[in-house]
This record gives sequence, structure tokens and C-alpha cells, in this order.
Amino acid sequence: MTATPSEDPHRVASHSPPLAGESVIEGVAQDDERGPAPSSEPPPLPGEGARGEAVSRLLARFEADYTACGQRRYVIPAEAQALAEAIRRAYQATVGAPAVLRRARVLTEFAASAPVQAHPDDLLLGSQRFADLTAAPDPGALESLGYARTTGHIVHDYEGLLRNGIPGYRQALTVALSQAIAADSRAHLQGFSEALSAFETFLRRHAEVAEDSERASDLRYLLSHPPATFPQALQLLWLGHVFLHAENPCAAISLGRIDQYLWPFLQADLAAKRLTLQEAFELVCAFCLKCCEGDESQNAVLGGVDPHGREATNPLSFLFLEAVRQLRSFQPSLTVRVHPGADPAFLAAACDLAAAGL
Repeated sequence: MTATPSEDPHRVASHSPPLAGESVIEGVAQDDERGPAPSSEPPPLPGEGARGEAVSRLLARFEADYTACGQRRYVIPAEAQALAEAIRRAYQATVGAPAVLRRARVLTEFAASAPVQAHPDDLLLGSQRFADLTAAPDPGALESLGYARTTGHIVHDYEGLLRNGIPGYRQALTVALSQAIAADSRAHLQGFSEALSAFETFLRRHAEVAEDSERASDLRYLLSHPPATFPQALQLLWLGHVFLHAENPCAAISLGRIDQYLWPFLQADLAAKRLTLQEAFELVCAFCLKCCEGDESQNAVLGGVDPHGREATNPLSFLFLEAVRQLRSFQPSLTVRVHPGADPAFLAAACDLAAAGL
């Protein structure tokens, strides 16, 4: 880290989406101009070992995979080969087309062919891994990482993804394509449109394999609506993150200020009693374990101030610190923003995590 229990452990609480046209942000209490005063105590957090049976099983499964593999998973040759085949098919089918359309077709091929699976204990669907783990890395593949250039090291507009959802992006593309624009601009927009359709396919295929009807319902909802609940927002964020790695594998794609853009969803769920803090903690734990499956350089930023300079730490900031502490997970790597008005309890929790080597 750098500085700059539900009744059924297999499921989170029921979370019916709001009515059509109703915003998840509406009705959330706003702070006054002075902003919230830093609290001297953190929110009530799940106790040691209270992460839930499903998360405990997910952690055991991850640790078993890690032991069998004998390493953190940087490169799996079978995955590289599968992506190479998708690129080959896409480029053979688009000879003579603009480069942006050929790259978009790669995502179409990936979305249609990448294996998707669901495990009974999964709280979130989707994985950065879609090939069998190997006990030893391929020396040539590892060596090639040292020569890779101009990829990754980005933070996507995940806040925009959650705000607009697939329908918002589709509407914006439809409007843009209806206007008179230059040929190269039209090709880019057509490429964006195909990539978005590929992402829809990716979500739909995960909905089809979901063993939990609630998760499947959430995924189908996300095909035609922006997320309306914290579980839906976290699921869309995760699948969007996975999909970006399909275009840019091993690419240091980071998560940005995750506690800021996810908090309004959790805040609304807590206020409406759709979710408890314990259930939210289990989802955060599941998210951290998902991040450990692949990319080694996924940074998440916690705390700091809002655009008005007010202290921005919230209960979700604490949940991420606590999840990493209990799981001892190495991803996402955490960065905590520190400022003169930082919440003392949050700063103390962050320092404790750093002192523990996490």
C-alpha cells in the first residue's frame, strides 16, 4: 500500500432495482457546504473471521490454486494462444477495413469464444483467467514482458461506466453516428459500437451460465439499464475491468478512486435496507480475490478529498482496508490519499495495514 453475516452465506441480500427512471443517487442525503467532519471512530466493521462462509471458501479455492501454480499468474501460454487465435480470425475477416474496426472485431471474437464459467460460491461472475493454470511459467513468455511497450498504465472512466451503463453509451453512439462526420471519425464510432456490442455479448453469456438466479437477473438488468444497486455496480465494474484486459492483457489497468464512485450505490442500498454492511463486506472481499486472479498491477485509490476539498473517506474506504487485511490479498494494490483533514481513524487503519506489509 502506498500513501499520495447474512442468513444464507451463499448469497447477498435481495436487492430489487428501483422503478424505471428512478436514479440510485436520488434521495441520498448531501453534506452541507462545510462537508462532514472527520470521524474519530471507523464504521462498525465485520470482526475477524466474519467474512462469511462463501468468502472463506473462495479464499480457500484461491489459495489452493496459488499453491498448485507455485506463482502469481503473470502469463499463461494457453491464454496468449487463445487471444492470438481471436486476433487471427478477426483480422482475416476484416481485410482492408480501418484498423479501429479490425481491433473491435477482435473483441467480438473474444466475447463469443472466451470460456465463461460460474462457481456455486461466486459472489461476482467473470474472471481474468480463462485457461488452466500451469505449474511453471513459459520462459519465453515471461521474457517477452520485458520488451512489451506502450500498453496499459491507465485508469478507465469507471465512474462513467456506472453512471451511463450500456444503454447510455449506446444512446450516445447512436446520436453521434446520426450526425454528419468525417469518414475516419465514423470508423472510430463504428468501432466503439461493435466493441459495446461485444461487451453486451460478454455479459449475456455470463448471465446464461450463472448458477444463482439473482446474479443472472442482475446481469440481464445491466444489459438494458445502468446499475441500480451496489451488487450490480460492482458486477458491472468487474466485467468491464475483465473486458479491458482482453484488449490489453497484462496491462496495469487500475481502478481509480473506487470508494468514491461505488459509495453512492452502497449508501443508497444501506439506507433502503437492501443490503447490510456485512453483505457489502463479503462482496468487497470477493472483488479483491477476483483481482488476485490476474493482472499484477491493479491500483485502487482510497480516501482523499472531494472536488470541493471536503474529506471524502466513507464506510466503503474502511471496507476495502479491512478486506485486504483479513484476506492478506496482494491485489488490488492500495493507495491512500492523505491530507490535513484526513479522518484519523482511517489514517490509523491504513498505517496498520502498511505496517503489516500489505
